[in-house]
Amino acid sequence: MSRAAFPFVLVTDGSNEVHNGLATFLYDDSEVSEMYFQITQETAAWNRNDYWGQLELNYEPYLLENAAELRLDFQKELESQVDIKDWSKLEERYDEKLLAAFNSGLEPTDISAAGLIIDGTVYLQSLQTRYGEAPFPRYTRHGVFSVTKSMGALVAMLRLAQTYGDEIFDLRLADYVDIKSDHDGWSNVTFGQALSMATGVGDYDCRPPAGYFTIGEDQQKFSDWLDAPSKEEKLEVIFSYENYDWGPGEVACYNSINTFMLSAAMDTFLKEQEGPDADIWQMVQEEVFEPIGIYHSPVMRTVEPDGSLGLPILGYGLYPTVDDTAKITALLLNDGVYGGEQLLSPSMLAKALYRTHEQGLVINEPNPYGESRYLYTFWSKARCGDDGCFQVPYMVGYGGNLVALLPNDVVAFRYADAHNYDVEPMIDLGLSIP
Repeated sequence: MSRAAFPFVLVTDGSNEVHNGLATFLYDDSEVSEMYFQITQETAAWNRNDYWGQLELNYEPYLLENAAELRLDFQKELESQVDIKDWSKLEERYDEKLLAAFNSGLEPTDISAAGLIIDGTVYLQSLQTRYGEAPFPRYTRHGVFSVTKSMGALVAMLRLAQTYGDEIFDLRLADYVDIKSDHDGWSNVTFGQALSMATGVGDYDCRPPAGYFTIGEDQQKFSDWLDAPSKEEKLEVIFSYENYDWGPGEVACYNSINTFMLSAAMDTFLKEQEGPDADIWQMVQEEVFEPIGIYHSPVMRTVEPDGSLGLPILGYGLYPTVDDTAKITALLLNDGVYGGEQLLSPSMLAKALYRTHEQGLVINEPNPYGESRYLYTFWSKARCGDDGCFQVPYMVGYGGNLVALLPNDVVAFRYADAHNYDVEPMIDLGLSIP
């Protein structure tokens, strides 16, 4: 008999966590064995558990009428894969101290995927489970939490801007979402301000010394919002938030409710343009991801009582592979162009990557080079070099998911769950690449 093996992930209905597993079984032309599975690694620091067992399988042969088409589609997917090389290749070329510091403070089993992307090639560290190295790191999906804001919500906005004009960033949420708050704080909040966490709506002052940037997500109300299953139930929680003393666009206070409001507004806008069957995430899949070679992009959605397709949450909920990560970041670093086609608005993308005079709002996490900032889902760290000072944009997801897009077009990424958010060593190594 021959042996088949494949990776899989278990996901939960309320969180972007994943539990990485491996399954295997024997087969020949007439029968299959039972399937054995193990789950021994995850992106969920609060739920680290091993699972294993056997399942009975049945063999039922049948004719695939579209077999030839499926083979062609699969061959197309294989041909679009990015080149992946072992991390050890970097050790032959670059500073060993910088390489060693890349994952400073983390254990190998804390990390689901980490590496550098240089000239389109991924230099990938091995995926260590509690019982050895995982065999299929290319195909493993990762729960990246708020990295979804950049890979999902921002990409959706940039595609809408490319199709309908950059002025979409200036549209008001209140014109596309039925606001039911007892204050008028949402009245003039724009799509772009929601993307930048600058709505002016929230319960807790995020400014030092009393507060901090992410204070809004450390409160019970945010947990209530996470637990609310449907679109309307999530909006009901959102509308219970108070209005800050400042207006929209003045202060950045991090809370994923803002991204959800944006998702609802973008989806309504698209339906008004394209019809009631339009869906904001299907638009991203068909018009952005498939052209760059991403043919599957599962995302978390609300759960609707009538069984209809829920709204993509977009504040979290994406499950990218390493291959997906390389393709999305390549598109962003290439000004939104792929194969000669402009997929994303270049002007708004330049702003998001801190390549214009617009440098976002200060979030009071300075380093020796200057202030940290937040703009259009990207956090940033200050850096200075021979050509002056600049901001390095990076994505952040709960648990320690980090993706940095460097000015030399190198990408440094790490998907992990040790709550280590120190991106500086990753930036240091990436900037050392000529």
